[in-house]
Amino acid sequence: MNYLMLVALAKFTWPLGSKSPCSIYLDAGPFGALLLSAHQVTSGSSIIYADEGMQQPLTQSEQSFDNKQDIKDELHKGNFGIEGDLGVALTVKSGKLFLEGGANYGFLNIQKGTENGKNQVGAATVRIGYAYALR
Repeated sequence: MNYLMLVALAKFTWPLGSKSPCSIYLDAGPFGALLLSAHQVTSGSSIIYADEGMQQPLTQSEQSFDNKQDIKDELHKGNFGIEGDLGVALTVKSGKLFLEGGANYGFLNIQKGTENGKNQVGAATVRIGYAYALR
């Protein structure tokens, strides 16, 4: 699943010393997300059985389960939730070099129906980057 996420974060920064170019920070806030694409990918092969004990085969040879299917129509088009990150930044010239880790969690069930269960979407994230101030 690929989402376009719009996030509004409040950021709190603590310097590691009065003269140190390093700081740690925490940011958190809500997000809104729009589903761009979703695919179900299956792979493998097996003989198909009629019973759980695998004693009554329905096929004589292995059947392939290799498939890629677009499932976007089976999912809700939008979601909302929360995101939070913890990071460290190093001030260099007119910007900051940073490393952060965080997570996000969507509050809505992603499926339109309940025949395939009820699931929320979330992710753990790691970012390395360079941020500069627009002036």
